Amino acid sequence: MLAPLGIGVLYGKKALLNEMNPFLMGGDMIEYVYEDHTTFAPLPNKFEAGTQNVGGVVGLRLCNRLYRKIRI
Repeated sequence: MLAPLGIGVLYGKKALLNEMNPFLMGGDMIEYVYEDHTTFAPLPNKFEAGTQNVGGVVGLRLCNRLYRKIRI
C-alpha cells in the first residue's frame, strides 16, 4: 500500500496462526519463560514483538483513506 516506516499486516486463519511459532521475540508477545521453553501470548499479541510502529500505523491509515478516495 506504499505506507511509510515498514508497516505490514498479518492476515490468516486463526487455527493456522495459533499453530505457528513467532520468528521475532520481545515485548508483550511472551507470556512466560521457563528454564526449558517459552509460552507465547494469545493472538494477536503472539506476533507483536517489540515496540509498536505507531507512525507506520498512522501512515497506513492515511494511505488506506487515500486509496478508498481514489478507488484503487
